[in-house]
Amino acid sequence: MMQKHNYLTTAVSHLMCCCLAFAQQGPSKIKISVMQGDGVTNVARHNQPQAPIIKVEDSDGHPIENAKVTFRVPNSGASAVFKNGERAFTATTGRDGRAEAAGFTPNAQPGQFNIQVAIEYQGDKAETHLMQTNAARAGGNGKAIAILIAAGAAVVVGVIVIFKSVQKSVGK
Repeated sequence: MMQKHNYLTTAVSHLMCCCLAFAQQGPSKIKISVMQGDGVTNVARHNQPQAPIIKVEDSDGHPIENAKVTFRVPNSGASAVFKNGERAFTATTGRDGRAEAAGFTPNAQPGQFNIQVAIEYQGDKAETHLMQTNAARAGGNGKAIAILIAAGAAVVVGVIVIFKSVQKSVGK
């Protein structure tokens, strides 16, 4: 019976040490700054999408090189794909602590979506989210506006010509 108690005491002691070590780690020492791509509206086939770019720093504000950064977008609805054609893309931060979601291409589905960003460096982890909106492009409005402007200009020129001819005939 005494031997079982020793095993149990040892197990509890190990568990407490693990919990204490975990508690001492405390909050993440990684700071994330969003440099580009948050709050952006993408207009389908109209504007250049803004790929998410983040900066990873330590608690003293120094850039962290070689941190693993994973960008994830939703599998359906308003979303995007990355250069690999997938819904997730992993990059590594450079000397400046920056990582970019290369080849970021929004889909044509209108609506808001979150881009999850997970960072891992030397066992420390941190996360953030970016919000983007995909807007449908109104088809043909650009041509219609150009036609209306041209027609309006033609009318103005016509009115001026008529006005000048009336002035000449009245003045004589």
